[in-house]
Amino acid sequence: MTEQYEKCFQGHLKLAEQGYPLAECQVGYFYYEGLGVGQDLEKAFYWTERAAVHGDRDAQNNLAELFYETGTVVERNIPKVMEWYKKAAEAGHS
Repeated sequence: MTEQYEKCFQGHLKLAEQGYPLAECQVGYFYYEGLGVGQDLEKAFYWTERAAVHGDRDAQNNLAELFYETGTVVERNIPKVMEWYKKAAEAGHS
C-alpha cells in the first residue's frame, strides 16, 4: 500500500507544482497525514494554503479546521478560521 501512496504523491506533486488547486490540496493532505511521504506539517500548511488561495474549497476548509482552529504550524486564529470556513461554504463545501 505504501508504494501506491508514493506513486500517487509523486503524480499529485507534479500537478501541484504546475498550479492545479486540487493537486495542491491533495499534496497538503499527503504531507499532513504522512501518506507516501514523511509527515511534514509545515509543507502540509504550505500546500493547503496555496490550494485555498487558488480557490479549492476542501483546502479552504482544511486550512480553517486543521491549522488555524487547532494552532498547528500557525498561531490559533479564530478570525482566520471564520474567514476560511466562509470561503469554503461560499464555494459549496458542506
